[in-house]
Parts: sequence; C-alpha cells; structure tokens
Amino acid sequence: MLLVRDLPISLVLVTNRLRAQLRRRRHHHPAGHLTLPASLIVILVLVAGYTVRVLAIDRVRMAFTDRHGGVSAGPYGTRNLGGSVGDDPAAVAENRARTATGFGLDPGGVVFMRQVHGRDVRYVAEPFGADPPSLDGVFTDRPGLGIAVLAADCAPVLLADPVAGLVGGAHSGRDGTTAGVVPALVEAMRSYGAADLVALVGPLACGRCYEVPHPLREQVAAVLPEAWSVTRHGTPALDLRAGITAQLGRAGVTDIRHDDRCTIETAGLYSHRRERLTGRFAGYVWLEAGREPTSRDAAQERALP
Repeated sequence: MLLVRDLPISLVLVTNRLRAQLRRRRHHHPAGHLTLPASLIVILVLVAGYTVRVLAIDRVRMAFTDRHGGVSAGPYGTRNLGGSVGDDPAAVAENRARTATGFGLDPGGVVFMRQVHGRDVRYVAEPFGADPPSLDGVFTDRPGLGIAVLAADCAPVLLADPVAGLVGGAHSGRDGTTAGVVPALVEAMRSYGAADLVALVGPLACGRCYEVPHPLREQVAAVLPEAWSVTRHGTPALDLRAGITAQLGRAGVTDIRHDDRCTIETAGLYSHRRERLTGRFAGYVWLEAGREPTSRDAAQERALP
C-alpha cells in the first residue's frame, strides 16, 4: 500500500467517500500513516502540455478531457474531439492524436461512436474507423484499446470491472437516459463476465441549470422520477446525474463516483446549451496494456510523460 505522506497532494482526489474513510481511520492510525486505496488514486498525465487527471483503479484508467491544450480555433477552441460539429477535420484529428498519445494510447486505437441519443450498445475489439455505427455505448476486454464518449452537456458515463478486465462507456443524454442506455451497458458487460462494476459519471448539465419545458420534465419524470428538478430560478428542470445514479443503483452498481462539474457553469468545458456552436470534450476509459489484475486495493504508480 502507498502512504498518504508519500503522495504529492495534487495526486490525491479527496472525495466525500475518502473524507469519511480518513475520519474513521484517524482513530486507528498515527497521523501521516493513513493508507489510500488504489480506487481513490488520481494520477496527473501531461497531455499536449496540459495536465489531465486520470483515475487509476488497478489496471483501469478513466479520465475526462476539457477544452484546453488543442489546436482548434474559434468556438471550437481548443481541444475539440467531436468530428461532426463543424470543426476542421484536420484539427479534430490532431486533437484526438495528441490526447491518445498523452494517455499512452495508440492514436489509431481509440473507439469513437456515432452517438444518436439511443440505448444501443455493443462489444468492440477494435476501432470502427471513419464510419462508426450509430451507438451510445461500447465495451471491451482488449488492453490498450481506448473508449471515448463525446459530450457537451450530456453525461459521459464510464464503467469498469478491473478484476474481470472489462471497461465501457455510455453517452447518456436526456433521451438516452430515459431509454436506459446506462442500464443496457451494465447488462451487456455482465453478460461478458463483469461482476463488481465501478461507475464514473462525468461532467454534465446539472439539475439547477438544465431548464426544460414543464411537459418535458413530467414526461421524463414519469419514467425516471429521480430526474425531476427545478432550476435556481424555480423553473422546470432535469437532473440527469440523479437519474443516472438511480439507474446504476437499481442495476446493482454500488461503487458510483462523480466528476460533479456542471458543463453549463464551467467555462473550461464545452456546453452546447451555453454556447450552441461549440466543440466536444470526452470521457476516456481503457485497460492498461501488459498488466495483470492485482487486488482491488493495491496501489499502483505510473511514470508520467
């Protein structure tokens, strides 16, 4: 196990769950000798000159990009990873290559989907190429194969079972969440042997900002009551994070993490609702190549680029 005193503070993501663990352990360990499970370790990776946090869970890696460190211009500035938003294709290709290389992935070994706000999911063993099928969830057991989920207010949801060696990602917007794309991905991964899944729900439009007409809120809430919300101004809204969390819980996923940034409120992230013409950031998940699973709580260190 790695000791907290041995880690630079910038490598430690202090989640609410971690704070609770630390409070409990202070009663049993001398100061400065608290151990930190690998599932709560964050490493910093230099991607094209910009630092990105990567959640390391044994041999699994999960990360979310933002809009910094790329080559796109104008409303897409600068790390737009979306290929169908009107940006220069050469800039998108360069941004994707830089991002993959920074994560230690082969730029030609990352799976992108044609996301259509549905619930179709599929196992993948290699990238789709220039003409991906219409899907909103994919998963794999291939080490070194990256999965990317594009977003700019919708939820990028990453799933992994480090012991079974399975990782997946879902694009869960309003329609996809209502249709159940995340439970569909959980079910598909379990059919391939996943048992103890970890979920990481990424940045999205929060329930205090995602304003919708009253009939639409009622329509979604009739299917997913937890998504019912109001904005800070008291107008109808949807809380997709709460809805997705409830879906994961009902699907038997208990280890649920969050990057709880709101895309509408965070200038460093793309937001279609805030800007309309804009780019896409992405959630990435992959299995480190050449690594066998150890234990769920075994701390791992990675040499940074």
